[in-house]
Amino acid sequence: MSDLPRSDDGAADQPDAAEQSDGRLGGVQPLAHDDDERPRREDMSYGQTIFTRPPVSLPRWLRGRKR
Repeated sequence: MSDLPRSDDGAADQPDAAEQSDGRLGGVQPLAHDDDERPRREDMSYGQTIFTRPPVSLPRWLRGRKR
């Protein structure tokens, strides 16, 4: 237990339920979204892993000699 005294009016410091219903982002203005906006270079390969990428052909020096 702590040695600090507790105040009885702790509930009065908290905001009303109506003020909390707005959420944390209640006062943020929405951003305009353009449907024709092209994806950026960084977003083009989103979700790709080494297992989902298309295969790459081997370089000529790794293929071996022609027979």
